[in-house]
Amino acid sequence: VLYLLCLTIVTACLICAETPFNHDVHNERVIGGYDAVPNQWKWQVSLQFDSYSDGLFYHICGGTIIDSFHILTAAHCILSMDAHLYRAVVGEHNLYEYDGSEEFLPVERIVVHPGWNGDLAKG
Repeated sequence: VLYLLCLTIVTACLICAETPFNHDVHNERVIGGYDAVPNQWKWQVSLQFDSYSDGLFYHICGGTIIDSFHILTAAHCILSMDAHLYRAVVGEHNLYEYDGSEEFLPVERIVVHPGWNGDLAKG
């Protein structure tokens, strides 16, 4: 019953998604892609990594907000189990420009799926 309830909730959320705005805009980075309007994809996160522990973070992967305390990303995005080397950025629209809408959140803990073996081909 719990599985069906969760499935129903997820399905309902997917059905409620709005039609993307201005889908005909050309974007060279993604074939058939378009530029998003600020705050259009509110559940999207930029996962950023500080590879030299010098306070300079760079985008490595996207993530999805699951709830107030959890973000889901692909297992291959985890380059280190040291949570202090990561931050999550919400409200970001342009990775190369600070516009004040961004919120920078430290990562407190990393949980990798126990079935992940680190092999992209055999995952």
